[in-house]
Amino acid sequence: WVNPLAGGDSEDVARLRHYEAAVMDFDKAIGKLLDALEDNDLLEDTVIVLYGDHNVYYHDLALKMYEDTGNDYYNMEMYHTFFCIYNETLTSTYLANTRASDTTIDTFTSPYCIVPTLLDLLGYHYEQDIYMGDSVFSDTMQVFYSHKLTGLFTNCLYSNDGEEIVYANQNITDEYLETFRERCQDVIGRLNYINSVYYNSQEPKEE
Repeated sequence: WVNPLAGGDSEDVARLRHYEAAVMDFDKAIGKLLDALEDNDLLEDTVIVLYGDHNVYYHDLALKMYEDTGNDYYNMEMYHTFFCIYNETLTSTYLANTRASDTTIDTFTSPYCIVPTLLDLLGYHYEQDIYMGDSVFSDTMQVFYSHKLTGLFTNCLYSNDGEEIVYANQNITDEYLETFRERCQDVIGRLNYINSVYYNSQEPKEE
C-alpha cells in the first residue's frame, strides 16, 4: 500500500494510516463473519451488502488527496465509493450466465439505491415513490438529493433547485441536461410525498 499523501504533512500521513488500519481490521471482521456463516450453514441464505459511506473529509484529507487547493466540494472525483452485493448462490448463478468481467456496474449511485437494488435483485415488487433512489440495474438516471447541502447532483452536474446548474464537471449535452431536470423534479416529488406520509403519520389521532 502506498500512502497517497506520502511526502506531505506528517500529521496527514499518520491520519491516513489510521484509515489503512481500519480497513485491515474490517477485512479481518468480514473474514470472521463469512467463516461463521459457513460453519453454521447460513452463507447461502445470506445476502451481504457493503457500501462505502463517504470520502475522507476529516481534516480535509480528501481535498488534499485530490490536490484540490480551491476547497471545491463539487469535485465529483472525491465521492467515488464502493457498493458490493454478495451471495454465494446469486453469484454462481450470475457467473453461469455471463462473463466474469461483467460483474461490475460502473454507474452513479447513492445510499438511496441500496434497498431498491436489493428488492429488484430478489424479485420483490415495491412502491417506487417511497424510495428516493432507484435500482442500479435500471436505466434510470440516478439523481442524489443531499439533505445537508439541499442540493441535487449526479456525477456530472450539481444544482440547488433542479433547474439552475451550479456546477458541471464536463461538457453536457442538451439531452442529458433535460433528463437531469426531469429526474430532479421526480426526486423532489418523491421527497415531498415521503415527507407528507411521515407528517401525516405523526399527527395525533382523535379518540
